[in-house]
Amino acid sequence: MKGGGTCKGMSDMMREFNAEVVGTAVVIETKEPEKKLVDDYLSLLLLNKINEKDGIVDIQPNFKLLK
Repeated sequence: MKGGGTCKGMSDMMREFNAEVVGTAVVIETKEPEKKLVDDYLSLLLLNKINEKDGIVDIQPNFKLLK
């Protein structure tokens, strides 16, 4: 998830069908932007940055899950 637009859109669409969204989870979220369009979600991994020149992807576990 980058900004949360897709998650927000999916949640809005579920409400149109009278479905209750009880939770949102993503596999990976970006560090930036820090403020997302959705507030209540869990992510497993945090993407800090991508260095395309050197082919380096900096990903770490989401330590917020450990709290």
